[in-house]
Amino acid sequence: AKDILRKMFEKGGDPHAILKDEGLEQVSDTSALTEVAKRILDANPAAVADYKKGKTASLQFFVGKAMGELKGKGNPQVLQEVFREILK
Repeated sequence: AKDILRKMFEKGGDPHAILKDEGLEQVSDTSALTEVAKRILDANPAAVADYKKGKTASLQFFVGKAMGELKGKGNPQVLQEVFREILK
């Protein structure tokens, strides 16, 4: 938001256009996030086992890994839902 506001102040323009032009859109597409989530879970079997044993902090670990892979563009709430669904 601060980057968009700065650009609006410097050059003017529509915030939605700046968001799209700068590639700052948030990824909320569950199919795309599911692919990322599956890769993260496959790469971290120990954390998956911890989660299944009741260590719920592992969920945040997974979301953090996904956000890193998505360069901060993933929707964290949707990611949590995707991870919970896969880990059922």
